[in-house]
This record gives sequence, structure tokens and C-alpha cells, in this order.
Amino acid sequence: MPEPVFITLGSNIDPHQNLRRAVQMIGQKFPIQAASRVYETAPIDAAGNVDGSQAAFLNAAVLITTEWEEFESLNYTGKTVVDGRRIERARDGSTYDGVCW
Repeated sequence: MPEPVFITLGSNIDPHQNLRRAVQMIGQKFPIQAASRVYETAPIDAAGNVDGSQAAFLNAAVLITTEWEEFESLNYTGKTVVDGRRIERARDGSTYDGVCW
């Protein structure tokens, strides 16, 4: 039985184009049930402070349904981030991709 899954999206480099592309790529594999409005947020560094050296982020979320197991879905969304060249590296060296399960 299909399960609902929320996927968060965000970009501060060509954000309008990157959010559209991410939704298109996700929609190729999963039925998109709903999408949030786009929100602008300040860039936050690994310490939790506003990073004035970066552009603001545009963020959104999509609701999909899938019968895939959790790790299959995460693997696909992670690959979408890599294919989109949107892997981010925090100042502490950790990486994050904006996918929330």
C-alpha cells in the first residue's frame, strides 16, 4: 500500500531553477500529491548563525506516495541531489542534501 512521504527541498544557487528541476526529477519516479509554497530563509551555518556571506535559500516541500522501502526512497532522492550537483558541505565538514524523511 502506498505510504505518504514528505521531501524537503532547498537551494541558494539559482534556486528557482533548482527547485523546479528537483520537483520534475522527483515527479519522474513518484506521484506528487501536493507541494508547499516556496519560502525564503536565511542561510544558517553549522553553528546555527546566519551566514551573511551566502545568498538566501528558497525552500519548499513535496508530498509523494510510494511503495518503496524507506532506504530505496532515500537512495533515489539522494541520487537526485547528486545528479543535480546539490550536495552541500557544512563548515564542520559534514554533508547534507536537504532530504528529510
